[in-house]
Formats: sequence, C-alpha cells, structure tokens
Amino acid sequence: MVSRGVPQLKNIRLYFCDFGGSSLGVRNFLKSQHLADFLNKNEHINLEIYMRRNHHPYMSSTYINGYVKDQPLRSFEEDQVFKEFTKFNSTFGRSALKHNSIKVASNNKSIQGGWSSNLWESYPKHVLEPAKSIPYIEIDPPVPKPIQFKKVRPHSMTNFTRRKFPLPQYNKND
Repeated sequence: MVSRGVPQLKNIRLYFCDFGGSSLGVRNFLKSQHLADFLNKNEHINLEIYMRRNHHPYMSSTYINGYVKDQPLRSFEEDQVFKEFTKFNSTFGRSALKHNSIKVASNNKSIQGGWSSNLWESYPKHVLEPAKSIPYIEIDPPVPKPIQFKKVRPHSMTNFTRRKFPLPQYNKND
C-alpha cells in the first residue's frame, strides 16, 4: 500500500525447506514467472530467501515504520503464496486500530466531577499545609588524599621463564 506516495512494505524474508512437502508450493512459486513479475513491478521491496531444513515455510515482512508481520505458508499452493505476497504489499504496516469510543454515558466527563475556575478557593484552608523551608548550610568539601600508586611485581612464572629462556639479542652493536 502506498501512503502519500511512499510504499509501506520494505522487506520480505521467505523461509522454506528444500525437500519438505509443506514447502512444495513455495518452491514452485520461486521457480515461477509470478515472482519475477511481482519483483519487477514492486522495485521498492527487498526479497531475502532463506532455506531452513526441517521447518515449515513462512514469510516475514517488514514495513517502513518497523512493524513486522509473519505469515505461515504451510502446504500453500503456488497461487496462494502469490496472493499472500500481494496481500502483504497492499496493507499498511501497523496493527488494527482500536475504537476509541466512550464506554460510560454520564453528565460529568470525569469521575472527580467537572472543572471550575474557583476550585482552589473552595478547597478547605485548614487542610492545606504551609510549605516547609529547608535550611541552607554550606559544608566545606573534604581534602582529597594524594594518590599513591601500588608497585606491581611480575608473576613468578614470568621471572622463572625469563631466567630459564633468555630472549635472543638481535641488532646489538658490540
């Protein structure tokens, strides 16, 4: 489907088995001219074909808004697979919209009641608490200690190996 001139379907991934009986229609569809004509007509679609042995076939479509739809193609005929391709190409990439209707019929739109401009004047004054003030005290930051680096000795096996197997000295001018 095209929304404001922009095709919605971006990518189709087709998974099938090379010898399974439930993938026969998908394999025939891949060999047919329907697939070539569909891809030439819809150049915006990127088709990825994956072979998964011992799994039923399915197609996964990705839309430009990131929505992903999966459709099993188990035991579908060649023309049914083509109908699924056209169906996915002609849908928007989103889930079904919910109906946003008001479920409760009432005179007041809110459970708390309607809004009026003098709500704060009508609120009981004795219930309102005065704002508490927090005293401000300046604290001097502590003086940081100087950093002392710890002396790291090499591993004992390193010293043993260096003594036992000294490295050859190349390019030494004697």
